[in-house]
Amino acid sequence: MYQAYRRNRFKVLLAALVLLMVATPGSQVLDSTTFARFVVNFSIIVMLLFAALAVSSSRVRTTIAVLLVVPVIGFEIADLFIGAEGSPLVESTIAVIAITYIVALMLEHLFRADRISADTIAASLCVYLLLGVMWAWAYSVLELVRPDSFHYAFQESGEELPLRFGGAGSSNALYYSFVTMTTLGYGDIVPANAGARMLAAFQAVIGQVYLAVLVARLVGLHIATRAAEAAEARRR
Repeated sequence: MYQAYRRNRFKVLLAALVLLMVATPGSQVLDSTTFARFVVNFSIIVMLLFAALAVSSSRVRTTIAVLLVVPVIGFEIADLFIGAEGSPLVESTIAVIAITYIVALMLEHLFRADRISADTIAASLCVYLLLGVMWAWAYSVLELVRPDSFHYAFQESGEELPLRFGGAGSSNALYYSFVTMTTLGYGDIVPANAGARMLAAFQAVIGQVYLAVLVARLVGLHIATRAAEAAEARRR
């Protein structure tokens, strides 16, 4: 069973990320605040666990990844079962460091791959979604340090949830992160100071550069794979 998981670990992580993307906004339509918090926290815990296990190229790297996500999972479990938020700033900061480390290892895996496979495609999608999640936590750090970092156009309607990923504002944080990374820029949430503007601009650049480099890498792998298959066919 472990070997089967190893072969499909990026597909499992991708499923966990999709669950997070669906469950986080979906939880806001629930009337029960307790159940909504359970849905969000559980989705984050599952995503972090499989993200740490996905970088299992070596025992040392896996151990480091697990040690980085364990405190964040601990904060989420505490919030889930006893309603204790702990320190949101510490949790968000550790989460940014953990996901940055995991993304770096997954990028190394992608650029070491010598052929396109379902595993390669799943890993590339996971990196993109993890970048969005990482920036959602980065915006949480900024919001906690400077609560006036963002302006919300929907405040006039009575909805006032900060960009606090892992809390009540998880949906807003995730939404703003991906709207920024895809350069949609709807304008319903806008950065209100220099730090927030530069963080958003940096995410937009990283998102576009990643897609450009990824497409080039996948096309290069496809050409190399087809050339190797053609050479093998000629030898036969």
